[in-house]
Amino acid sequence: ALRARKESGLRTGTVPYGSKVDAQGKLSPEPKAQRILAIVTSLRALGLSWRHIAGELNGKGLYNRKDRPWSKQNLRVCCINR
Repeated sequence: ALRARKESGLRTGTVPYGSKVDAQGKLSPEPKAQRILAIVTSLRALGLSWRHIAGELNGKGLYNRKDRPWSKQNLRVCCINR
């Protein structure tokens, strides 16, 4: 049952950062988070640290999904576990 839900795109656990659950229970991209992930990806490609990237995002008012400032730890976890 779990495999079938996963294969059909239905939520099976924690919603990964960058996604949201739509009305049908399927994961779909969350635009604001996708923009943040794109920024993080580009800054990581430049070799910046998680701490520096968290500071950049917080300085621009781009907070996490709970509308709290990013820390290096929660930024790294959100980006690696998606």
